[in-house]
Amino acid sequence: AEGWDKATQIESMVVRAQCALETSSNRNAELSTLKVQASQANGENHKVLHVCDEASMSGQKEFNGVISATEQQGAKTVFLGDENQHQAVAAGKGFELAQKHMPMSELGQDSIRRQTTDHAKDAVSKILEGKHGEAVKGLDTKEIGTAQDVVREKYAAIESPTDKDKAAFRAELKDAAKADNKEVIGQLAKDYSSMDKGDRDKTLVITATNADRNAINNAVRNELKGKGELQDDKRMDTLEKTGNTQEEMKRATTFEKGQVVEFTSKSKTLDLDKGDRATVTNTDSRTNIVTAQTESGREIKFDPAKVQGKELYDVAKGKEFAVGDKIAVTKNDKDFDVKNGQTGSIEKIEGNKITAKMESGEKREFDTDKFKHIDHAYAVTSYKSQGQTI
Repeated sequence: AEGWDKATQIESMVVRAQCALETSSNRNAELSTLKVQASQANGENHKVLHVCDEASMSGQKEFNGVISATEQQGAKTVFLGDENQHQAVAAGKGFELAQKHMPMSELGQDSIRRQTTDHAKDAVSKILEGKHGEAVKGLDTKEIGTAQDVVREKYAAIESPTDKDKAAFRAELKDAAKADNKEVIGQLAKDYSSMDKGDRDKTLVITATNADRNAINNAVRNELKGKGELQDDKRMDTLEKTGNTQEEMKRATTFEKGQVVEFTSKSKTLDLDKGDRATVTNTDSRTNIVTAQTESGREIKFDPAKVQGKELYDVAKGKEFAVGDKIAVTKNDKDFDVKNGQTGSIEKIEGNKITAKMESGEKREFDTDKFKHIDHAYAVTSYKSQGQTI
């Protein structure tokens, strides 16, 4: 109720009258719709079925929402998912807990549909049996552990290692793993970029972490630039969502200097419109106040526990985009008619305007001063890959 003023008696009467008229109008419209539906039903007993896919990825709040909608409509719901796959980013594991209280059906090894070759089916079968090591060994894989092998051989030669030796071994092995990971990414980028464009468009590189995703994207772009496939570079600042929970977003200590707050609803108190952004300049944990500067240069102060419509982003400064780049949208936006996860290829860059051909075949033009929610799309995290058919 931030910035609300008590209505006068006349204002109250006017609003009540308007509400009564709107309610009556809406009720009549709904009744007309129901009468049409009833006439079309011809006396048949129509039933409603909800299907909730990837149910393990729904937090408790989303899961409860599906249950509530099911009860209100007198419907039934089928939950599809696997508790051993991705879990929800939001709090709760409703799907896993609910399995103890609902009838269950399982797809066995004879029901494998996505994999079509014998060796791929065999790998999935072994995974279902819990034999992950055997599943990986049966595939055509390249495993790089050169630097780690050197460290292991070095310390294996020590007959009675001391605690100091063991600590040094762990530290060196950690550094060696980073070196091997860098070599893996370099080799992966070479393999990917050596494919012709048609095959690349049908190939998805999946990794576990955002750090690796960024490294792979950069390595692939370096290879493609070397081949002359990327032209007319433009550097721009993009926004990457921090992924903080709702509870964390209520605390000033969550906000860091330099991060960007994007307001998803209008705020009368702060004099901000939906979509306005401000850069964090200071936080006060004692008073739980965040100080930020809007894009117009105005300073604002707010208690994050009292401002509901907001999202927090890290800034990726000077990220390079070029004609020919494969990009992904990272946020829904009605103005640009795009959805989170959509991919496309950049066809033209003029000033602050990027024109991209989306996977649907339609073209979209982005004003990079206003829309900063794009990223390279050569590699994605396994969470983002869910639902993509490729």
